[in-house]
Amino acid sequence: MNPLLPIVHPFSYAEQPGRWKFVLTSDLCITFTIKFWGRHRLSDKEGKIRSETDGRNWTIKSGYAWDGASFAINFPWTIAASCWHDSAGQFRHLPCIAPELTGAEWNKLFADIIRYYGADKTAFVYHFGLVLGNPFYSALGKLFGSKRTGSCLIH
Repeated sequence: MNPLLPIVHPFSYAEQPGRWKFVLTSDLCITFTIKFWGRHRLSDKEGKIRSETDGRNWTIKSGYAWDGASFAINFPWTIAASCWHDSAGQFRHLPCIAPELTGAEWNKLFADIIRYYGADKTAFVYHFGLVLGNPFYSALGKLFGSKRTGSCLIH
Protein backbone atom coordinates (compact mmCIF):
# COMPACT_ATOMS: atom_id res chain seq x y z
CA MET A 1 0.00 0.00 0.00
CA ASN A 2 1.33 3.41 -0.97
CA PRO A 3 1.71 5.49 2.23
CA LEU A 4 0.94 8.70 0.30
CA LEU A 5 -2.51 7.56 -0.79
CA PRO A 6 -5.64 8.43 1.19
CA ILE A 7 -7.14 5.72 3.38
CA VAL A 8 -10.84 5.00 2.92
CA HIS A 9 -12.41 3.68 6.11
CA PRO A 10 -15.31 1.18 5.92
CA PHE A 11 -18.64 2.75 4.97
CA SER A 12 -21.96 1.80 3.47
CA TYR A 13 -24.25 3.34 0.89
CA ALA A 14 -27.42 2.55 -1.01
CA GLU A 15 -28.55 3.12 -4.56
CA GLN A 16 -31.76 5.04 -5.09
CA PRO A 17 -33.85 6.33 -7.99
CA GLY A 18 -33.75 9.95 -9.06
CA ARG A 19 -31.10 12.60 -9.56
CA TRP A 20 -29.02 11.52 -6.58
CA LYS A 21 -28.17 7.91 -7.43
CA PHE A 22 -26.41 7.15 -4.15
CA VAL A 23 -26.91 7.94 -0.47
CA LEU A 24 -24.56 7.19 2.43
CA THR A 25 -26.08 4.88 5.03
CA SER A 26 -23.09 5.40 7.32
CA ASP A 27 -20.45 8.09 7.62
CA LEU A 28 -17.65 7.96 5.04
CA CYS A 29 -14.29 8.92 6.54
CA ILE A 30 -11.21 9.36 4.37
CA THR A 31 -7.80 9.98 5.94
CA PHE A 32 -5.56 12.06 3.70
CA THR A 33 -2.01 11.20 4.66
CA ILE A 34 -0.51 14.28 2.96
CA LYS A 35 -3.22 16.86 3.74
CA PHE A 36 -4.20 18.77 6.85
CA TRP A 37 -7.70 20.23 6.67
CA GLY A 38 -8.02 21.70 10.14
CA ARG A 39 -11.18 21.22 12.17
CA HIS A 40 -14.37 22.38 10.48
CA ARG A 41 -18.05 21.54 10.23
CA LEU A 42 -19.37 22.12 6.71
CA SER A 43 -23.07 22.84 6.38
CA ASP A 44 -25.43 23.19 3.45
CA LYS A 45 -27.65 26.22 2.85
CA GLU A 46 -30.23 24.89 5.35
CA GLY A 47 -27.54 24.64 8.03
CA LYS A 48 -27.38 20.82 8.03
CA ILE A 49 -23.87 19.51 8.67
CA ARG A 50 -22.93 17.46 5.59
CA SER A 51 -19.18 17.01 6.15
CA GLU A 52 -16.58 17.52 8.84
CA THR A 53 -12.84 17.82 8.74
CA ASP A 54 -10.60 16.99 11.66
CA GLY A 55 -6.88 17.14 11.01
CA ARG A 56 -6.21 14.73 8.15
CA ASN A 57 -9.74 13.25 8.12
CA TRP A 58 -12.61 14.34 5.89
CA THR A 59 -15.88 12.75 7.02
CA ILE A 60 -19.03 12.87 4.92
CA LYS A 61 -22.10 12.36 7.06
CA SER A 62 -24.61 9.57 6.72
CA GLY A 63 -27.56 10.70 4.60
CA TYR A 64 -25.39 12.60 2.11
CA ALA A 65 -26.66 11.95 -1.42
CA TRP A 66 -24.75 12.41 -4.66
CA ASP A 67 -24.97 11.51 -8.34
CA GLY A 68 -21.91 9.28 -8.62
CA ALA A 69 -19.19 9.70 -11.23
CA SER A 70 -20.61 12.25 -13.66
CA PHE A 71 -20.71 11.08 -17.28
CA ALA A 72 -18.87 7.86 -16.34
CA ILE A 73 -19.53 4.35 -15.12
CA ASN A 74 -19.81 3.90 -11.36
CA PHE A 75 -17.66 1.03 -10.13
CA PRO A 76 -17.36 -0.11 -6.50
CA TRP A 77 -13.87 1.42 -6.46
CA THR A 78 -15.13 4.84 -7.64
CA ILE A 79 -17.99 5.27 -5.15
CA ALA A 80 -15.95 6.77 -2.27
CA ALA A 81 -14.01 8.98 -4.69
CA SER A 82 -17.15 10.36 -6.36
CA CYS A 83 -18.79 10.98 -2.99
CA TRP A 84 -15.75 12.86 -1.68
CA HIS A 85 -15.35 14.79 -4.96
CA ASP A 86 -18.96 15.99 -4.74
CA SER A 87 -18.65 16.88 -1.05
CA ALA A 88 -15.35 18.70 -1.56
CA GLY A 89 -16.78 20.42 -4.64
CA GLN A 90 -19.76 21.59 -2.62
CA PHE A 91 -17.56 23.22 0.01
CA ARG A 92 -14.19 24.00 -1.61
CA HIS A 93 -15.17 27.61 -2.30
CA LEU A 94 -15.50 28.29 1.46
CA PRO A 95 -12.67 30.29 3.07
CA CYS A 96 -11.79 27.43 5.45
CA ILE A 97 -11.24 24.93 2.60
CA ALA A 98 -10.26 27.05 -0.43
CA PRO A 99 -6.63 27.62 0.63
CA GLU A 100 -6.17 23.88 1.13
CA LEU A 101 -7.80 22.60 -2.06
CA THR A 102 -7.00 23.95 -5.53
CA GLY A 103 -8.95 22.63 -8.49
CA ALA A 104 -5.98 20.57 -9.66
CA GLU A 105 -5.52 19.02 -6.22
CA TRP A 106 -9.28 18.34 -5.93
CA ASN A 107 -9.10 16.23 -9.08
CA LYS A 108 -5.81 14.54 -8.12
CA LEU A 109 -7.14 13.50 -4.71
CA PHE A 110 -10.22 12.04 -6.42
CA ALA A 111 -7.89 9.85 -8.52
CA ASP A 112 -5.79 9.00 -5.45
CA ILE A 113 -8.90 7.68 -3.67
CA ILE A 114 -9.51 5.36 -6.62
CA ARG A 115 -5.83 4.32 -6.53
CA TYR A 116 -6.31 3.35 -2.88
CA TYR A 117 -8.47 0.50 -4.19
CA GLY A 118 -5.70 -0.59 -6.60
CA ALA A 119 -7.56 0.64 -9.69
CA ASP A 120 -4.70 2.63 -11.22
CA LYS A 121 -6.01 2.48 -14.81
CA THR A 122 -9.47 3.69 -13.79
CA ALA A 123 -7.87 6.46 -11.73
CA PHE A 124 -5.83 7.58 -14.74
CA VAL A 125 -8.80 7.61 -17.12
CA TYR A 126 -11.19 9.31 -14.68
CA HIS A 127 -8.57 11.90 -13.69
CA PHE A 128 -7.95 12.65 -17.37
CA GLY A 129 -11.71 13.11 -17.86
CA LEU A 130 -11.89 15.51 -14.92
CA VAL A 131 -8.97 17.57 -16.16
CA LEU A 132 -10.64 17.92 -19.56
CA GLY A 133 -14.25 18.18 -18.42
CA ASN A 134 -14.20 20.19 -15.19
CA PRO A 135 -13.50 23.61 -16.79
CA PHE A 136 -16.48 23.15 -19.13
CA TYR A 137 -18.69 21.71 -16.38
CA SER A 138 -17.73 24.56 -14.00
CA ALA A 139 -18.46 27.18 -16.66
CA LEU A 140 -21.93 25.69 -17.21
CA GLY A 141 -22.50 25.73 -13.47
CA LYS A 142 -21.59 29.40 -13.25
CA LEU A 143 -23.90 30.26 -16.14
CA PHE A 144 -26.89 28.08 -15.32
CA GLY A 145 -26.39 26.75 -11.82
CA SER A 146 -27.49 28.15 -8.51
CA LYS A 147 -25.28 30.39 -6.42
CA ARG A 148 -22.76 28.54 -4.25
CA THR A 149 -23.88 28.25 -0.68
CA GLY A 150 -22.80 26.60 2.51
CA SER A 151 -21.02 27.57 5.67
CA CYS A 152 -17.86 26.59 7.44
CA LEU A 153 -18.26 26.35 11.17
CA ILE A 154 -14.91 26.22 12.93
CA HIS A 155 -14.71 24.23 16.16
